[in-house]
Amino acid sequence: MKTVKIFSKNAAYQKFEVLKTNRNKRYKYGEFFVEGVRNINEAIKNKWEISSFIYSSESRLSDWAKNILNGTKTEVNYVLTEQLMTELSEKDSASELLAVVKMRSDDFYSLKLSDNPVIVLFDRPSNKGNLGTMIRSCDGFGVDALILTGHGVDLYDPEVVIASMGSFFNLNVVRGGSSESLNEYFDSLEKCYGGLNIVGTTS
Repeated sequence: MKTVKIFSKNAAYQKFEVLKTNRNKRYKYGEFFVEGVRNINEAIKNKWEISSFIYSSESRLSDWAKNILNGTKTEVNYVLTEQLMTELSEKDSASELLAVVKMRSDDFYSLKLSDNPVIVLFDRPSNKGNLGTMIRSCDGFGVDALILTGHGVDLYDPEVVIASMGSFFNLNVVRGGSSESLNEYFDSLEKCYGGLNIVGTTS
């Protein structure tokens, strides 16, 4: 596995920073930033594609982190100085392992639904923590999929991923397109399942 050492805030490091902070750049690269043991474990368990792992010193890694590095295929891994790792981490005490993960496509028709599916549609989420909590709640209640519509907070923002506490990688979440494409999808569901009950709520 290719490993690159980083000693300064070079182009590679700056890419990590923009994946954390810049929505447009995340979608340009098609990747997002993941931190936390549970999130990394769930991403791997649910077969999300990992581009890279980031860490500061292999000699200081736990057995968990070493097993992740040895058992997970990536394009390239990066070794940072402890100072750079601390600055990149969202935590007071820097995580020992960070990950850059590939986004998945937003395709309604690729969703794998149960025989009696429940789908939640969340319009214009305005708070990162609330969206993470919604994802976690949907996962806990066994919802088949969550569809996001309108211009709201970014699904792939690191704060959303952290707030989901691993559920981000368990739940089918897609960003909705136009109202016409949504209507077509719901029409197809109605034909497939012989009916569709829609329940609407407001704050």
